[in-house]
Amino acid sequence: IGTCYNITADNVVLDCAGYGITYGTVNQGNGVTADNRTNVTVQNCFILDNSSTNSLGIGINFTRTNLSVIYNNTIDTNGTNDNYGIQIATRSYTNRIENNTIRTVGSGATNIGILFTTALLNNNITGNRINTNGTSDNYGIRLITDVNNTVIDNNNITTAGTGASNYGIYMASRSTNNNITTNTINTSGTTANVGIYLDTSVNDTLVL
Repeated sequence: IGTCYNITADNVVLDCAGYGITYGTVNQGNGVTADNRTNVTVQNCFILDNSSTNSLGIGINFTRTNLSVIYNNTIDTNGTNDNYGIQIATRSYTNRIENNTIRTVGSGATNIGILFTTALLNNNITGNRINTNGTSDNYGIRLITDVNNTVIDNNNITTAGTGASNYGIYMASRSTNNNITTNTINTSGTTANVGIYLDTSVNDTLVL
């Protein structure tokens, strides 16, 4: 099994009531996927990547998905590199990621708790507990490429690696008007580990 659940309709609630979703047992894949959807809720799920040999395993993957909620899930990823707990991508608007426990672990680099990428607007990341661990370039929350008007509030982030460049919150590539408030961040590794990183293309961002 690669991907376990593919949500193909609008106005869907996936409530696992504490039961589990296991993905990636045979092939690379995602726990839950929604593409070009509106008003989707994924809540109360335990989502587990069962492979330690695959790369690019994603617990919940929303693309072109709007007005949706990811709430009170526990997500464990396990693989080599590029393991993501939650990914929101490509023109996704007004989504809420709240009260999730995310553990992204890999034997290689670039393990990310929450990844926002490519033309996102008015999304909210609140009250999540995120732990990432790998070699280098691990991120608690990463926002890249035109991610605008995001609220990142009251998250507890621990980012660790056996190598360098591990980040709590990382923001880059023309991201504008984002608010980063009241987060608790711990980072560790060899060198260049950063709690909050804003590159030179980031504008009008509030950090408190």
